[in-house]
Amino acid sequence: NGDAAVSAADLVQLRVALATMDDACLLPASEWITLAPLAAGARQEIGVADLDGVIYAIGGFEAPFAGQTNRVEAYDTGADAWRAVAPLPLVAHHIGAGVVGGHLFAVGGLTSLQFSPRAEVFRYLPDEDVWEPRSPLPTARGALAVAALGNRLHAIAGFGAGRAVADHAAYDPDADSWQVLAPLPEARDHLAAATVAGRLYVVGGREPNSARLHRYDPRHDRWESLAPMPTARSGHGAAAVDGKLVVIGGEVDARNPPNRVFDEVEVYDPETDRWVSLPPMPVPRHGMGAVGVNGAVHVPGGAFRAGFGASAHN
Repeated sequence: NGDAAVSAADLVQLRVALATMDDACLLPASEWITLAPLAAGARQEIGVADLDGVIYAIGGFEAPFAGQTNRVEAYDTGADAWRAVAPLPLVAHHIGAGVVGGHLFAVGGLTSLQFSPRAEVFRYLPDEDVWEPRSPLPTARGALAVAALGNRLHAIAGFGAGRAVADHAAYDPDADSWQVLAPLPEARDHLAAATVAGRLYVVGGREPNSARLHRYDPRHDRWESLAPMPTARSGHGAAAVDGKLVVIGGEVDARNPPNRVFDEVEVYDPETDRWVSLPPMPVPRHGMGAVGVNGAVHVPGGAFRAGFGASAHN
């Protein structure tokens, strides 16, 4: 219920048996499992990424609202436990997060309630528990999509200086440098990305809420348009599991007053260019992370209502 969503900061794991999907579009089997809550309390608009089976939740807004933070927590998927690690040098929300070359990166973000875009990039060194600055983004932005493709980390679109942007750049961790690449076909922020079977997909976002799905072609530096999501949304999470793209939650849903948050869970099959739906989230959220680990989608953090309402309950 709503009260439980406010008082509990649970990490939720969606186990999806995607292998059961067939040409008849039968629903895959799935279940939601409540795991250990974020140890320091509810957070939304966080950066989330997995490094060697440890899931990191970076920055964001803390409950009740508008309290931005540089807090970073690490979740051990084997032990079902969170621990605090070194805070990010930048206090920010709507941070992009990704892993490339065996390292975790925090990319861009927004600061203050003015949502000022940032270009800073930091690399986390777990053995020393420190963040070190790296070359900044070519353009400052937050609420962006970040995903690795090969040995590069791609930063796609996001919220720039007062507007959505279509900017796209790739980071080479060996050279510590960014290369500007073909922009997304239209400007979007609060979008999501994941790499599925060696191919980079970008889905959803706004302005306004979009259902569009694009795949990046690195050989020709161009974007391909694919079958759109059944549900146009933003502020959602996306993850790769078993060769499929899983998209979870988001905002702003006028059909779900007063929270206006989507509960839809939809799965894209690149082999067929088709979508199917899973049973909905028991408590919808936006502004959370989603990451695939060992056949499951972990969904830490988020908000149970549009705007501020930090909770990780599900």
